Formats: sequence, structure tokens, C-alpha cells
Amino acid sequence: MSIGEKDLSIIDILVKDSRTPYVQIAEKIGLSEAAVRKRITRMQENGIIRKFTIDVEKDVLVRAICLITVDPARNTPEVSEELISAEGVEGCYELTGSYDVIAFLFGSDIKQLNNTIDSIRRVEGILSTNTSIVLRSW
Repeated sequence: MSIGEKDLSIIDILVKDSRTPYVQIAEKIGLSEAAVRKRITRMQENGIIRKFTIDVEKDVLVRAICLITVDPARNTPEVSEELISAEGVEGCYELTGSYDVIAFLFGSDIKQLNNTIDSIRRVEGILSTNTSIVLRSW
């Protein structure tokens, strides 16, 4: 499904604050509240908007980036689906280059982050991981 400029504007607003009231979105982009509500519902039904989430203060959680090599005999999207369901995995993206997948990880402390990395390494088809702890973000 393709999306238009108004839908992109709605997404941009929701990415910045997923709790933005529909009335406020409508005022910003020049649509009625009902039109905004319908567009958001349609994007949810079509899988464009998958979830509404929160953004936690950066210093509260330990974050890491995990570069993953997948066994060529395994289907990378299937492995990624398994990874994204693991506790502490915020997102996964298939890559070009030396690694097949990048996973963004978080935990309340290093121990929890280590548990997440251990669970990733147990996924069938993972050949190797290379994890870096995020020291600072802006």
C-alpha cells in the first residue's frame, strides 16, 4: 500500500509523540479529526503503523547494537522475526555488507543486556554476533 503526503505528515507527528491527540494532528495538517482517525486506523489495519510506543530517557537504560551473521541455509527474515520477539530487542533490520542483521538492544543493566545477547546467540541459524554498548546518544 502506498501512502500520501498527509499520511506521511501524520506518521511524522506520531513518531515524535505517539500520544498527540487526533484533533491536534488534524489542525497541523489541515484535515478534520475524523479524517485523521480514519487514516490512522487504515494505516494500522494495513500494517503501516504497527504499534504506538514510548521513548524512555536515554540514561535510564543500557543500550547496545548487535551485528549478526546468519547461516546462509536459514531464511534471514525468519531469523529476524525470532529475534524481534526476544525480550530486550527493540528492533531488527536486514543489512547489506559483512553482517546480515542489526539488532538494537536495551536492558535495565549490563546483566539484563547480557541475557538478551545470550538469547540471541541461541537462535537457530545465528553464526556470530558482534555487540557494541552505546556510551552516549543525542
